[in-house]
Amino acid sequence: MGGMSSAAMLAKAGYRVLVTEKMPRIGGRCSTMDYKGFKCVTGVIGVETEGIVETFFNSVGAKFQVEPAGLPHYLIKKKVVKALPNGGMKRLLEATGANPVSVEKIMSALSKALQWKEPSSGVTLYDWICQYSKHPGILSVFHTMVSATLMVNLNELPAAHFFKFIKTLRGVNSFGYCPKGSSSLPDELGKVIQRCGGEIWTSSQVTQILTEKGVVQGALIQTQEKQFQINASAVICNTGPLNTVELAGDEHFDPDYLREIREKLRPSIVICLQFALDEPLFEHNHLLVTGAKRVNAVYQPTIVCPGLATEGKHLLVVGASPASSIGPVEEKKEIELCMKDLRRIFPEFDSHARILISGIYQGDWPGMHSWPGRDMPIKTPVINLYNVGDGVKESGYTGLPSAVKSGMMVSQEIMQRIGIIET
Repeated sequence: MGGMSSAAMLAKAGYRVLVTEKMPRIGGRCSTMDYKGFKCVTGVIGVETEGIVETFFNSVGAKFQVEPAGLPHYLIKKKVVKALPNGGMKRLLEATGANPVSVEKIMSALSKALQWKEPSSGVTLYDWICQYSKHPGILSVFHTMVSATLMVNLNELPAAHFFKFIKTLRGVNSFGYCPKGSSSLPDELGKVIQRCGGEIWTSSQVTQILTEKGVVQGALIQTQEKQFQINASAVICNTGPLNTVELAGDEHFDPDYLREIREKLRPSIVICLQFALDEPLFEHNHLLVTGAKRVNAVYQPTIVCPGLATEGKHLLVVGASPASSIGPVEEKKEIELCMKDLRRIFPEFDSHARILISGIYQGDWPGMHSWPGRDMPIKTPVINLYNVGDGVKESGYTGLPSAVKSGMMVSQEIMQRIGIIET
């Protein structure tokens, strides 16, 4: 979606744009797989509303069809607690059974960090919270909030980035589901690109980024029929900074940049399981789960968007995080732990649910290309070669909003530096 956003914005501004995608469908981790009558996700489950994603779609004239999912609900000590718009955090912490004094200490510290000064960059959110309380329930609430949205664990997130996230995206409290599946989002951007004269090639893999004297020249693209050399004034890469280097060749990048990539980038790992349900497992369309070994969120998008499942059935999407985001992790073991969580949370789970798809986002297909605070810049040392996506996200952003934001930033940079070439 970083690539699609930048392409739509540039095409709308009058630039000649070509989008290439090695898979048969556009969208990457924001797409949909039709499987046994269900529209299964490839990554994006909920879509931020009333924020940067919706604003961007409106700005380029793309249809943004997302049905609201309502306020977050947390499962705390086997009870469902609604996170209200005002005072929601205090309500969640009180539901853990923590001492009122501990809750007040945390709330006071949160207020100070949000309104006055963020914590030091060197302290993790886990260590920052433990200064005020080590209550397992309180730690569990924060862990769920972080792992479900920022895709790392509590002890892996710099505390300062958590507060930037709260300030920037309000913790993504407002989100919804696409009635036609997440693929409708890149599809709508694709319509903008083509309507403005741009092209989209699927099943077309970039095999090499071409450079000369430190300036990008274009790319070699392999389609099913033949190989093309495409000349371009700028190349925008959405495959992650490491893959960008591989496609262009190490020799074209400064040693300090290559060292920074090796030392800084750290992909996050996300576990996702999708099930067919005979009937909903719980009343709400989503629950954020505290206190589980792996599972941090369960979604029933078909309560809001019934068209995502075959008639009379429901879709359940389960999100989870491993004990450590430093991979790789063993897929079979992690999924077994998730299943144990689900059976503990929902005693009748096996009698209502049938597995559709399970997998772990890691390696070349990560949850995010880098942890918060460990991102690379959008510019590379090769002039007019850019990265977009969640490996170059701005602090405070995550997931889909971070990808869209990166696309906007690169597009604005290009429009400032490179004029429209008439052909």
